[in-house]
Amino acid sequence: MGGEAVVFELQGCSRNKDLRSKERELSGALSELDSLQEEKKALGLQVLDYNELSAGFGTFMKSCHKLAKGFFFTQLPDSVTCDDLQDKLYQSGFTKVAPKRIPISNSLPSQFLRLAAAEKIIAQKLCTNIFRQYYLPETLADRQAMDSVLERLLRVNSRDEAIFRLQLLSAYKSKENRHVTSVVKSTIQEVATVLGPLVSPDLQGDFHSKLGKLLQEAVKFWSPVQRSAKRKARA
Repeated sequence: MGGEAVVFELQGCSRNKDLRSKERELSGALSELDSLQEEKKALGLQVLDYNELSAGFGTFMKSCHKLAKGFFFTQLPDSVTCDDLQDKLYQSGFTKVAPKRIPISNSLPSQFLRLAAAEKIIAQKLCTNIFRQYYLPETLADRQAMDSVLERLLRVNSRDEAIFRLQLLSAYKSKENRHVTSVVKSTIQEVATVLGPLVSPDLQGDFHSKLGKLLQEAVKFWSPVQRSAKRKARA
């Protein structure tokens, strides 16, 4: 019995040592996690809630559809003939970017096609102008250089890529708001140039205003994504 007691005592000591070792490991891991959280907070990195992001994107797409339907699932403007409108659409570039050749009439199929084309054109401008990793630097050459650096970092270490991307956003912070306003205005103009012939003259101002609000909503929605801790590398 005495021998068994010694064995149990030794086993108990061993378990206690294991528990203390596990506690130290856990404490170290928690400390490291706290440090990482503080680092993310200091850098401005945002951890995305993907369920919330998905819901927000769904709501935004409904707003986009509502805008397009309100202005393009409609009768054609009375101010021009179908032939004149066809010429204006060709000059505006609409016929080049529309998904397919669209018959110009007030039929429901034509209205559905115009609606689909408008949504496609607005979506393309959102992707190229608004849904970007960053808005500055402004010149294409500078952005391409930054893209190349970020892609290289992302393939090696996603944390380094995120830190560099946040530093880049911080470097242009004082200019970003002014530039975003410029991006929104230029995007309104680009969309209006292509789709303008399909909007009645008396509704042009309303279209510009509501499109501008939609784009501002997109900028606000996209800002946390630009500052997120992770992003996917390009294929």
